[in-house]
Amino acid sequence: METNSNSGGSANNSFSDLKKEGNVVNSEKIFVTIGQHKLDLKRKSAKTSNIPDLEDVSIEHQPPPPPCPYDHLVLVVHGIGKHESGYFDMIEKLNKKFDKMFAYGSSCGMKRVKFIAIEWHSVIREDLGTIIQDVTPPSTHTKSLPKAIRSAIDDSFMDYVLFNDYEFSKKIYNEVTDQLNSQYMEFLKTYPAFDGKVSLYSHSLGTIICYDILTNQPTNALCQSDDQRQFAKEGDSNIASWKKFRSSQLNKDKLSHLDVNPTKPEFKHPHKDIFLPLVFQTYNFITTGSPIGVICGLRRYTYFPIPLAVNWFNIYNICDPVAYLIEPLVDKSFKQLPTFFLPKFRTGSRKKGNNDDSSDEEDFDSLFINKKDENGNNNNSNNSNIDQQQQQQQQQQQQQRPDSSKDEKPFSNYRFDYAIKPTGIHISEYSPLLTAHSDYWMASNVLYFIGNGLK
Repeated sequence: METNSNSGGSANNSFSDLKKEGNVVNSEKIFVTIGQHKLDLKRKSAKTSNIPDLEDVSIEHQPPPPPCPYDHLVLVVHGIGKHESGYFDMIEKLNKKFDKMFAYGSSCGMKRVKFIAIEWHSVIREDLGTIIQDVTPPSTHTKSLPKAIRSAIDDSFMDYVLFNDYEFSKKIYNEVTDQLNSQYMEFLKTYPAFDGKVSLYSHSLGTIICYDILTNQPTNALCQSDDQRQFAKEGDSNIASWKKFRSSQLNKDKLSHLDVNPTKPEFKHPHKDIFLPLVFQTYNFITTGSPIGVICGLRRYTYFPIPLAVNWFNIYNICDPVAYLIEPLVDKSFKQLPTFFLPKFRTGSRKKGNNDDSSDEEDFDSLFINKKDENGNNNNSNNSNIDQQQQQQQQQQQQQRPDSSKDEKPFSNYRFDYAIKPTGIHISEYSPLLTAHSDYWMASNVLYFIGNGLK
């Protein structure tokens, strides 16, 4: 049992303090938290009792909170462009589509997930004022840039310009962190019995914002905890495999450069000391249409920073000009592996009473679990989404290596990059470029992958 009193308003509030609406309303009332329930304690008057004040309390028992209908909370962070209109409606449609897909459960069981939108564009633009509009040339001449194109540039491309401004990037980071925390706390108020996992689902510029937040958390932040036992079983995390590899990498570099003074300056984020703490731990960090690979590549980190999450899944459309890989930054050995495409969601394959389709389960086992056969060989050959020719090339490369028989795969066959193909009918090879960057939100195979990645 944890008793809270007014102790002067310490700047470093604990997570339990953040979950409360307040500490002490006045000297005659205190709050006590027992498990997930807050109890209101009122002190009896000292005039009517001989019991010492500290023990003279009566507990007003509150009824237990109703059961929570969700096991997972997914906070959605958008990228560049206006998202004031249509964005929230789209997230509601996403919720309905996801619920319909997992109504009868998936290969990993039924999923009860709530997606909540984080919208930061309007707040930043409101703070900016009318500066962009004031300096934008009018489209009055017949040969002027069309107004629609100019508006699209001002509303979308300028977000990236603002992100590269020191003051505005600071405001963007703080705004997104504030909204992530406030939406999580509001969700707890609505569903106080929620005891599930929280994941981040981001797109485009939003992926960079979330990545920087997850890699620059204050040392006293709740999400800094390394105890992931409540989230995943041992070996069921690609981030855990990355950390293990990083530890080995650091030890090797320390031994090989023991007497060598480093001459290469390490990149330090300009806002490293101003990032606000998150009040929750991140389970899955999902990035779509992400330029993290190229931006962090240009930052020239000595060691690519590891985000504070259990898993990182980077999904990219092969026709998306903005999306880049992250695996080569994790370790260059990933470049030798073939592209891994997400399994397709088969309409009607999960209807009630249909037990004929087991291919999805096999596909997702190969994505999330390192399964081996009786001889110790990896049992991923049945994955129909990897091109057969690519498999043969990979096997030839392994046979050419003299030490190919040794198990030296540091990431236990876990992947970070997952590809999807453009959908629909296209009149030319260039037409998918127009929609590839925005095709992630409602894509069935992306939602199916997200759902099966929530353990």
